[in-house]
Amino acid sequence: QLLRAVTLHLGDKTLIKDLNQGMMDGYATQRLMEDSPARKGERIRPATVNKERMAINAALNRGVAHSKLDVNPLAGKMKKLNEDNIRERVLTGEEFEHLLTCLSSPLREMTLVAFYLCMRQGEILELTWDKVDFERNFIRLTGTDTKTGFKRRIPIHPRVREMLINLPRGLHTNRVFLSKGKPVNNFAGNYKLQWSRAVQEAELGDFLPSTTCDTVPSTTCASPATTTSPSWPSPATEPLQYFGAIMSLQKKNSKKSNGTPMNPEVSIYLSISPEKLVNSGEKK
Repeated sequence: QLLRAVTLHLGDKTLIKDLNQGMMDGYATQRLMEDSPARKGERIRPATVNKERMAINAALNRGVAHSKLDVNPLAGKMKKLNEDNIRERVLTGEEFEHLLTCLSSPLREMTLVAFYLCMRQGEILELTWDKVDFERNFIRLTGTDTKTGFKRRIPIHPRVREMLINLPRGLHTNRVFLSKGKPVNNFAGNYKLQWSRAVQEAELGDFLPSTTCDTVPSTTCASPATTTSPSWPSPATEPLQYFGAIMSLQKKNSKKSNGTPMNPEVSIYLSISPEKLVNSGEKK
């Protein structure tokens, strides 16, 4: 897609030394007017154009690093476009249950983890059994497992715990989520197609796997931390969408008010009711 766009808008005979800010601004303007191949009825989004222009810039920097170019003509000359890709879609309990019925294993189980534990796609795909602590009821991620580089300790929701306990183990791998005995490495191909069909059947618009962890309302609080297994609200008394927001406070080199060092990993959990969300004015 990038090669096609560059050839179309910059020309296949354009010399690298002739690239300038004006040409790249024109590239962005023209790309934003094109129809999106992934979302019918929509245009190419600014985030996509930003990624494409940064990829071009990175390629030129690589050329300089390997002595193939004397200088990158675009260095420091491209401003990032404003991205307004924030999704504010929050699933109801009925919508989420309907979505699950439209999915098959292992995508169904991974979606369950994303919804209840607020884990990212990469964290779910790379999850291994040695990080699942059933005794203390936590999933422990190291800094190398997370996007932020900070370790996290995630309380396991009862429904996720039951699913994990009953999940078949692999013979030659320690990974949690498998398909036909082999690790699931990405959400592309058949998984992407299955997700699109399930979302369409459940009538959820363009709801994406990456936004599943955002469907549980969350807020910031100063509640006392806990290092023991959390006590979760009962599914029989509270709707799914109001189950506790799991939050990890990663405070490196921070200190308590009395001057004593604070534990760098503090896991807290919070049960949010609909009334609190409405009255507090917090964003979902």
